[in-house]
Amino acid sequence: MRKTTREFLFPVSHAELTLSLIRARQGNEAQYFERMGLTPEDLVDPNQYLTLAQFKTAMQLGSEYMLPGEPHFLQLLAHFPPTAHGLVGIAALTSATLGDALNVAIEFFPLLMPSMELHREDLHHESRVYIKRLQEFGSPFDEVQMEFVIAGFARMTEFVSGTQLHARPQVRKDTQVQLTHIRTENLEAYEHFFGKPVQFGSARNGFTISRSILNQPLLTHNRITHDMLLTTLSRQLKSIPQARPLTQRVQRLLTQGIIHGQQLDAAEIASQLSMSVRTLARRLSEEESSLLELTKSVRMERAEWLLTSGELPLSKVAQQLGFSSQAAFTRAFKQATGRTPGDLRKHPMQPDKNEEDCLIG
Repeated sequence: MRKTTREFLFPVSHAELTLSLIRARQGNEAQYFERMGLTPEDLVDPNQYLTLAQFKTAMQLGSEYMLPGEPHFLQLLAHFPPTAHGLVGIAALTSATLGDALNVAIEFFPLLMPSMELHREDLHHESRVYIKRLQEFGSPFDEVQMEFVIAGFARMTEFVSGTQLHARPQVRKDTQVQLTHIRTENLEAYEHFFGKPVQFGSARNGFTISRSILNQPLLTHNRITHDMLLTTLSRQLKSIPQARPLTQRVQRLLTQGIIHGQQLDAAEIASQLSMSVRTLARRLSEEESSLLELTKSVRMERAEWLLTSGELPLSKVAQQLGFSSQAAFTRAFKQATGRTPGDLRKHPMQPDKNEEDCLIG
């Protein structure tokens, strides 16, 4: 996980979510506004954001009003309608296909939840979406937040695809959720919501969805409206310092290159992004990144997936990732994670060196 001292800003809709829950429980609204440091007028101010401290307070307040016997993410979701995604949700609805809608959600996710980073990986029959925390809040908040985010994606995906009557029943059937933490209670509720058992104790957080579902056209597609919304969202994305749109695009290109046996260099990536190599380097630097760092990061993330999702020999893993030898791969992997590839394969749930050393705000 990336070390960071960045101050995240969260949409005020997260405060509205907590207030809606408190009202449903007939809680103390005056105390809510006092602890949040907000006024009722702040909740309808389009320029109002929550600081990291306020977002933490909102999570704490929400946890105090949770009822026993039902997963917390479901109780939160009941107070978070699909329309709460704002322009991002409308842009997804007006996309050409469900896959395009998913790309919109991933690209502009920092506008909704800046403390997480999403990455999509396309394989032959399926697409995987990985979710990485950029900020930890501690248990149980990290677990509930991750479940809530994936549930929000699942519901939005079903909501969007529901415009095709034959597609909706297949969405849950063809989606598999993976979570790194362990749950032993209310498993039936998780299975009922997600459509199949959740894979708790996985190596990565995220979900897998069938490519055939993602290729479904959307009846709500409107090119003109969609393009207008993308322009507006792109402008909003550039205005928040924690967003890294170019970094995410480069990550996707590097990942797809590795999957197809290609090691893309700066010239090839710059060409695909319609910019010069110098401009690519400058804009990545503005996002506090570099092509070298991204290449190393993407290689290691792909390595982790290959090591934990199958029995591909280490020599083949090294070859797929573009290393000159298995020994070179092992050295690079241990330097990046503090563990050998073999150790990760045997004990995938043990945190790596970088996660243990991560600064928690």
